[in-house]
Amino acid sequence: MEVLKSTPRSSHFGIACPYSDQRRETRKALLKAGLQNIRVGTIEFWQGEEIDLMIMDLVHAGNDHGALDFLGKKERLKCSSYSTDPASIRLWSKEKHATRKIRCAPEDVEKEAESEASQAARATLKSNLQQQINQELKDQLRKELRGEMEASIRSEIQQEVKAAYQAKLASLD
Repeated sequence: MEVLKSTPRSSHFGIACPYSDQRRETRKALLKAGLQNIRVGTIEFWQGEEIDLMIMDLVHAGNDHGALDFLGKKERLKCSSYSTDPASIRLWSKEKHATRKIRCAPEDVEKEAESEASQAARATLKSNLQQQINQELKDQLRKELRGEMEASIRSEIQQEVKAAYQAKLASLD
C-alpha cells in the first residue's frame, strides 16, 4: 500500500482481479487506505487498455482445481498478460500460485499474441481491401445510375421539346 500511495501517477497503473467480488473487496481496501485513484477491474475490464504497471490479484478460494482452471484459461491469461506497450510491467506471485501448473506459459502467450497480431493485420488488410472494392463498386454503380438518369432526363426533355414544337406548329395552322 505504501508503494501505491507514493506513486504520483496512479492513473497509469491498476489492479486486475479475476472475480468481480474480489475486485469489489480490493476496491474497498484501496478506498479505506485513501487510494481512490487506483483503477481496479476484472481481467476482462483491462482488455485493450494500455497501462504502465499492472498488479495481478490471482488469489483464489479453496484448494479445488476448478478455480485454477478458471484462472488458467488461456484467454484470461492472454488478456491479463499481453500489452502492445513493451515497457509495461505485469506483476503476480509465481510461488503462491504454483500449486498446479497453469496450461498457458508466458512464451505461449507471446507466441499466440504474435500469431493473433498477424491474423489481426491480415483481417485489417482484408477489411480495407473489401471496403475499397465496395467503394469502387458503389462508384461504378453511381456512374451507371447517373448515366441512366441523364439518358432518361435527356429523353424526357426531348419529348417535351418535341411536344412544345408540335403544339407551336399546330397553333400556326
